[in-house]
Amino acid sequence: MSIFNEAEIESVKKNDEPDIEQIAYSRRKGKSKTRKTYDDLPVEEVFYDLPNEEKTCAKCGNAMHKMKTEVRKELKVIPAGKRL
Repeated sequence: MSIFNEAEIESVKKNDEPDIEQIAYSRRKGKSKTRKTYDDLPVEEVFYDLPNEEKTCAKCGNAMHKMKTEVRKELKVIPAGKRL
Protein backbone atom coordinates (compact mmCIF):
# COMPACT_ATOMS: atom_id res chain seq x y z
CA MET A 1 0.00 0.00 0.00
CA SER A 2 1.14 3.42 -0.83
CA ILE A 3 0.38 6.61 1.03
CA PHE A 4 0.01 8.55 -2.25
CA ASN A 5 -2.89 6.45 -3.64
CA GLU A 6 -5.54 7.79 -1.26
CA ALA A 7 -7.14 10.13 -3.85
CA GLU A 8 -7.38 7.36 -6.44
CA ILE A 9 -8.96 4.95 -3.96
CA GLU A 10 -11.53 7.53 -2.84
CA SER A 11 -12.40 8.55 -6.42
CA VAL A 12 -13.47 5.04 -7.46
CA LYS A 13 -17.18 5.12 -8.31
CA LYS A 14 -19.36 2.87 -6.23
CA ASN A 15 -22.08 0.97 -8.12
CA ASP A 16 -24.78 1.36 -5.49
CA GLU A 17 -27.13 3.37 -7.72
CA PRO A 18 -28.23 2.38 -11.23
CA ASP A 19 -27.26 4.69 -14.09
CA ILE A 20 -30.62 4.41 -15.86
CA GLU A 21 -33.77 5.76 -14.24
CA GLN A 22 -36.94 3.95 -15.21
CA ILE A 23 -40.27 5.75 -14.93
CA ALA A 24 -43.07 3.58 -13.56
CA TYR A 25 -46.05 5.75 -14.52
CA SER A 26 -47.55 7.12 -17.71
CA ARG A 27 -49.08 10.51 -18.44
CA ARG A 28 -52.07 11.34 -20.54
CA LYS A 29 -51.43 14.00 -23.15
CA GLY A 30 -53.40 17.15 -22.51
CA LYS A 31 -55.55 18.81 -25.12
CA SER A 32 -53.91 21.67 -26.92
CA LYS A 33 -55.59 24.94 -26.08
CA THR A 34 -54.07 26.73 -29.06
CA ARG A 35 -55.68 24.43 -31.64
CA LYS A 36 -59.32 25.42 -31.27
CA THR A 37 -61.95 24.48 -33.76
CA TYR A 38 -64.19 27.24 -35.00
CA ASP A 39 -66.97 25.05 -36.39
CA ASP A 40 -69.67 26.94 -34.49
CA LEU A 41 -68.84 30.32 -36.09
CA PRO A 42 -70.89 31.68 -39.00
CA VAL A 43 -69.53 31.14 -42.51
CA GLU A 44 -69.63 33.84 -45.17
CA GLU A 45 -69.23 32.64 -48.76
CA VAL A 46 -68.10 35.15 -51.39
CA PHE A 47 -68.21 34.21 -55.08
CA TYR A 48 -66.59 36.31 -57.79
CA ASP A 49 -67.75 35.84 -61.37
CA LEU A 50 -67.40 37.70 -64.65
CA PRO A 51 -70.37 38.72 -66.76
CA ASN A 52 -70.96 36.59 -69.86
CA GLU A 53 -69.69 39.36 -72.15
CA GLU A 54 -66.25 39.29 -70.45
CA LYS A 55 -65.88 35.48 -70.50
CA THR A 56 -64.35 35.38 -74.00
CA CYS A 57 -60.58 35.36 -74.46
CA ALA A 58 -59.16 38.56 -75.99
CA LYS A 59 -56.42 36.64 -77.85
CA CYS A 60 -58.19 33.63 -79.34
CA GLY A 61 -61.90 34.45 -78.92
CA ASN A 62 -62.75 31.13 -77.17
CA ALA A 63 -64.89 30.93 -74.04
CA MET A 64 -63.05 31.12 -70.71
CA HIS A 65 -63.52 28.51 -68.02
CA LYS A 66 -62.91 28.37 -64.27
CA MET A 67 -59.27 27.50 -63.61
CA LYS A 68 -59.12 27.23 -59.83
CA THR A 69 -61.04 27.75 -56.62
CA GLU A 70 -59.34 29.35 -53.66
CA VAL A 71 -60.64 28.72 -50.15
CA ARG A 72 -59.52 31.06 -47.40
CA LYS A 73 -60.59 30.91 -43.77
CA GLU A 74 -60.13 33.92 -41.55
CA LEU A 75 -61.65 35.39 -38.42
CA LYS A 76 -63.11 38.88 -38.39
CA VAL A 77 -62.14 40.87 -35.31
CA ILE A 78 -64.69 43.52 -34.40
CA PRO A 79 -63.45 45.94 -31.73
CA ALA A 80 -65.73 46.43 -28.73
CA GLY A 81 -66.54 50.06 -29.64
CA LYS A 82 -67.73 49.22 -33.19
CA ARG A 83 -70.48 46.69 -32.62
CA LEU A 84 -73.28 46.47 -35.15
